[in-house]
Amino acid sequence: MSEAELLAASSNGIVAVRVRGRGTFKVSKQLCRFAEEALDGGATGLIVDLGECTGMDSTFMGVLAMLGLKGREDTAFVVVNATPALRELLETIGVARLWEFSSEAAPGGQWSSICRAAAGAISIDGAAATVLKAHQTLMQIDPENVPRFEALVRMLESELNDNDQ
Repeated sequence: MSEAELLAASSNGIVAVRVRGRGTFKVSKQLCRFAEEALDGGATGLIVDLGECTGMDSTFMGVLAMLGLKGREDTAFVVVNATPALRELLETIGVARLWEFSSEAAPGGQWSSICRAAAGAISIDGAAATVLKAHQTLMQIDPENVPRFEALVRMLESELNDNDQ
């Protein structure tokens, strides 16, 4: 499986998302929308299970950063089952500052497709605003990310401004 599939479950204010395959911009908008709705609805914990995740692009990591910033005061953010390579990737880009890591399996809940947030892949055009916000967040949380992503951010800002006219 190359493209990610997201499975989500919720119980007692804890929302868990399992990532199967590669987390990319194609599922980032759905992840962001689902998690923000849960957080806005009073979720007290967000767990992302990376046990079946084969990799992540910067947009996906940026969405994790956005979510981590959103409810830092009153929400527990935990990544479970991250391989050493995925954990190092999240640490290198600064996302690990906003999330706790655990090697415990994601708690109960039915992982049968309660929610298939990645039901349909979207094009880069449909995800441009999410891609932009994710990369701006990565630049915000770690100054070392600025040279990594500033050209992409400028290009996306220009593209979105052109589309607004």
